[in-house]
Amino acid sequence: MSHNCLLNFLRVLFLTFGLLMLGCQTPSIDLFSGKKMPDVDHEIISLPAPRSVSFSKEVRPILNNRCVVCHGCYDAPCQLKLSSYEGLERGASKSVVYDGARLNPVEPTRLFVDAKSKKEWRSKGFYSVLNESSHESYRDNLEKSVFYRMIQMKQRQPQPRTGAVAKELGPNLNRQNYCPTQEELPHFMEQHSNWGMPFGLPNLTEREYETLVLWLAQGAQTDQKATLLKKAERKSLNAWEQLLNQKDLKSQLISRYLYEHLFLAHIQFVQFDKRRFYRLVRSRTPSGNPVDEIATVRPYDSPGVGALYYRFVEESSAIVAKNHLVYKLGPQTYKRWKSLFYDKDFQVTALPSYDVDQASNPFRTFTQIPA
Repeated sequence: MSHNCLLNFLRVLFLTFGLLMLGCQTPSIDLFSGKKMPDVDHEIISLPAPRSVSFSKEVRPILNNRCVVCHGCYDAPCQLKLSSYEGLERGASKSVVYDGARLNPVEPTRLFVDAKSKKEWRSKGFYSVLNESSHESYRDNLEKSVFYRMIQMKQRQPQPRTGAVAKELGPNLNRQNYCPTQEELPHFMEQHSNWGMPFGLPNLTEREYETLVLWLAQGAQTDQKATLLKKAERKSLNAWEQLLNQKDLKSQLISRYLYEHLFLAHIQFVQFDKRRFYRLVRSRTPSGNPVDEIATVRPYDSPGVGALYYRFVEESSAIVAKNHLVYKLGPQTYKRWKSLFYDKDFQVTALPSYDVDQASNPFRTFTQIPA
């Protein structure tokens, strides 16, 4: 074999060996577009014994600290709410919540209210940002996760630590929302490679990023549990519900008045943990049963049922200042309500209707309650 032939043979050998060694790092090909997608973070998921990641103890604090500032309100970008596990599981939507050019109203999409299951949200046009197919491997869970790809983009193309933020990443009320699905990701990543998440904000720390990647790779499961009320707390909550669900006409009118005024409130029971908040809702089910909330857009909308019950539902999403309207319930509130309403001597001869012409006017609806 000549000297040149030997050199060529060695080159081919080393190239082949190199490709074999780098096989797990080779960019994957998107099956829908044929374009290359960046590889997953193999150095994180290939640890000898990757630790198990807790959603409630590790992931949720990161989402609250780094994501909820944008993805915490009703009009979150792409309607992706990261203030709770249920919001992340619901996914994203291309429909905008507020549209000044829209002539007709659209169905509301309030988390926990306007749909009760992932299947219902899919029927309303929401698509997953997690891997919803079979969880075959860590790699599979990452490759099929929009959420992972968006934080990976930012980590691989970090924002400068000093100097002004690029103009396209700055605040802009008229910026168009891009809400790529799994199939659309390759094109989006090619066109907007510096639009990773957190958008326009500093990168996640290495620890934060590693935690999220491991959690996503492990199947993005939750370990959060429903709040278990203490005996005294349950007794207090039941007492308030009993007060609001008395059957005489006077009490029913008072309860409707209170409900309509507390429609947007975060209720804080003074005897409970100060970090827990509740919503006052109308339910098809009485106390002692799971709440079946009657979803209406306005507090004075007709409930559409014969019998309704006022119930308290714990607010499970992270609290954001924009919609945090606190109203405290405790002994002092009870005394005030009694003096303002229940102890007043007035008669209610008939309950007002929910006809919009009357119900939308509180002066007509509650005219039987003294000024």
